[in-house]
Amino acid sequence: MDALERNGVRPDSGPVVVTGATGGVGSVATALLSEMGFSVVAVSGKAEGETKEWMGRLGAKEVMARAELEGEHK
Repeated sequence: MDALERNGVRPDSGPVVVTGATGGVGSVATALLSEMGFSVVAVSGKAEGETKEWMGRLGAKEVMARAELEGEHK
């Protein structure tokens, strides 16, 4: 979060993507960034059902499955 602020990223700059959002660090980042006013897009390999609802309660505006961002395997 310090790096975002130092580089001029503000809540009105647009959404912030948090990868690994269901993990310990990712879930804390989601909650803190949301509290700071950022629109958080949470990305996780477990982005469905109760986990998706939990991420929303932490403050994520959108929850995406990691598979949605993966390209074709080589």
